This record gives sequence, C-alpha cells and structure tokens, in this order.
Amino acid sequence: MSRGVLKTMTENIWRSDSGGNGLVRLSDGFNEEFPKCSPDGKTVYFVDMATFAFMKVPISGGKAERVSDAVMEYEADYDISRDGKTAVLGSYDFKASKPNISLLSLETGKIIRTLEYDPRQNGLVRFAPDGKSIVYVIREKGVDNLWSQPLDGGRGHQLTNFTSLKIYSYQWSPDGKSLVFVRGDSPTDVALIQDQKK
Repeated sequence: MSRGVLKTMTENIWRSDSGGNGLVRLSDGFNEEFPKCSPDGKTVYFVDMATFAFMKVPISGGKAERVSDAVMEYEADYDISRDGKTAVLGSYDFKASKPNISLLSLETGKIIRTLEYDPRQNGLVRFAPDGKSIVYVIREKGVDNLWSQPLDGGRGHQLTNFTSLKIYSYQWSPDGKSLVFVRGDSPTDVALIQDQKK
C-alpha cells in the first residue's frame, strides 16, 4: 500500500502486489495520505488532506467514502484496533474550539468516546496491544516519551524514560510483546554571515 503523485500533481492511494507490480489506483481525490489496511486486509483507510476527512475504500477497488463526520486534527494521525471495530484519531471540536482524541466506531461512523487532548502531545497515537488503552508521544523540553491513557478514563502514565531524542515512529510487534522505535534528532544548521570589510 502506498501513496503516489500523478502527472496531474494529485496525491492518491495505490495498491500493488508484494513485488511492486499490478498497480491499482484506489482513490481519486486531490491530496490523500496516511493509508492503513484493516486487520482483515479488506479495507484501506486514509486521510483526505484537502478536507481532513477520515476515508475508506475497498482494497479491491471501488468508490472511496467518508467514514465519519469527524474532522481530523494535529498531523492527521490515527490507528485501527486489532479487532477492526474501532479507530482512534485526533479530531477537532468546533463547538469547544479545541482539539481532542476521539474513539470512533468503524461500523457506524459515530464517536464512541472523546478523551482530553494533552497540549504536550506530538501526534503518533496508537492502540495498545490489549486494546484497553491508547498510547501517544509526549514532548517535554525537546525529548519524546510514550504515555499510556486507559480507555476507561483512568489516570494515564509514562511508558518510556528517554532523556534525549525525538520519536518519529513506533509500532508493536504482531504478538504485542515488543515495541520498535525510530528515534533521532532534527539538528538545525546555523550560519553566521559577517562583513569582512569591517
């Protein structure tokens, strides 16, 4: 599963076989990103970046449709539960004028529950392997760590204790026993320009 840019300068979702052959275009919007397959491999979810809509399309091809009226927020990140019934995504509450985290039924498209958004959060929201909590990145003083928030409303807690670097990506192994990270930093080059004639 990938996203590709056509000569028309649109960015769409495509499917191919494991060898990179048999390309099939699955979406036809203007700017579509962040594809993820459902656990059963029958559906592809993605984000229409033009409207920040959460979308889905059959992996065999067909018309893409909006999953929910929820408007996605902050880096358009989301995750699908292992049973394929629920999505967690960053959304925006226009009535309250603030972002939040929404649990969304993939069967009805309705929001099941809304969780408070921590302003220190830096996207990358995931379901924990047991499905009982969500995990997200908290950035403090330039350092990223993972935090867990129980879905039953219990108190959240810190999972990692890194003292440096940022987390760019993370994912659990299929058995849920291991966690893989992509960590690093974003150095900034500073150039000092002086007038040598002075």
